[in-house]
Amino acid sequence: MSRRDEADLPPLVRFYQVAGEVESFLARVVSKAYEKGLKVCVVARSEEQARELDQFLWRYPGGDAFLPHELCGGPRAARQPVLVCAEAVDINGATVAVMAGGQLLAEPHRFDRVIDFTLSDDQQALAASRERFRRYREMGCRMEYIRQEPGGGWSQQE
Repeated sequence: MSRRDEADLPPLVRFYQVAGEVESFLARVVSKAYEKGLKVCVVARSEEQARELDQFLWRYPGGDAFLPHELCGGPRAARQPVLVCAEAVDINGATVAVMAGGQLLAEPHRFDRVIDFTLSDDQQALAASRERFRRYREMGCRMEYIRQEPGGGWSQQE
């Protein structure tokens, strides 16, 4: 499903409260979207973070598998299933935006789904994520909040 097909359906913004390493969580989310055939834009907070995430994704998940991706502006960017960018773009037809830098996506309606997350043990980051949650809801987005439990499982919050 793409924004172009379902223009009347507001985007789903899914917040995750993560107990573990942020980069590994991000890579798992992107990998699952890729496995489902979805195109993704990973939105970093800066060019530097985008380069770091690019390097991390080349090493994830290890072994013989890899997650095909490219930095925005690369020669094959439009053909890649996953782009890592310092701003939200859909030049590859992305329908999923994964927010890697703890920032608000100004135009969430450009995507079907927005994935945002924060660390459970960072009170400042949790407060900032609550504000982003409120702002997305004010923009008319459908909202979900999912928390990682201490044992590693996930629970949807009301």
